[in-house]
Amino acid sequence: MWKRCKATSHDVNLHRKYRHYTNRWRQELHNLALLTEKRVIESKNLGYFHRFVNKRLQYRTEIAALINSDANTVIENSKNANLLNDYFASVGVTDNGVDPSMC
Repeated sequence: MWKRCKATSHDVNLHRKYRHYTNRWRQELHNLALLTEKRVIESKNLGYFHRFVNKRLQYRTEIAALINSDANTVIENSKNANLLNDYFASVGVTDNGVDPSMC
């Protein structure tokens, strides 16, 4: 649906439908998270609680594999960092030092 929205930017109904489904999907994800937390609490199982919490506290140091401009998979962290840096540098804007006015 996203590809159709991008291709037909003038179709207001399609954009409205996309927003509706996106909001519905976010709400369902939120409800799932609440249900999961409720199950953890109601289980009254300390081990289950600690596993639940520790899964969310883990620090992941690895960057996932990326695809470079030559369509090759890059798995080295330093090369992935350079790919991400190049991408963000290409889509970013140079700071002109002027703060935008707030209405």
